[in-house]
Amino acid sequence: MSEWVSRHCHLSGVGRKLIDRLTLGMKLLLEYRDSNENALSHVSCLVNLSQFFYRCSRYDLYRDYIFKLYEYQLSHGARVEAAYCLQKMGQTLEFDHLGFTEEWSRKLFPAASTQAEVKELIIAATTELMDEAKLRHDAIEQCKMLEAYYLELREFDQLSDVLRLR
Repeated sequence: MSEWVSRHCHLSGVGRKLIDRLTLGMKLLLEYRDSNENALSHVSCLVNLSQFFYRCSRYDLYRDYIFKLYEYQLSHGARVEAAYCLQKMGQTLEFDHLGFTEEWSRKLFPAASTQAEVKELIIAATTELMDEAKLRHDAIEQCKMLEAYYLELREFDQLSDVLRLR
């Protein structure tokens, strides 16, 4: 379709980029729809879709597909990969105290109501998964993020807990 549009329409560079992006997005979604039979293909499609939405700065959709990948990895016992999925999700969040209600966050952390709470719980879950997988260096890096956050908030009880864990 993109080729047809290029030949028959005189679009500006921005219009052409939009058509190309939409074409790629639809192609990736169709591949994902058809990938359920093959596990490797399914994972590959989830990764490709998440990267596409990240490049489009649609972090909400990026997190949705990373969460699907997290669930898939966890259901297949790939705890290290699941931890890295959580880490990727957390990297797109801020310690912001505004409301946060993305569907995956309600499923994973039903009591969390702000982006800061979700990010805090993601970091804690990531740390736990990495510690179980004996990826201590990565777990310590996660702890350092929580330490800085708790220091900023002057939450010394929680800071003490994180330091003990580290």
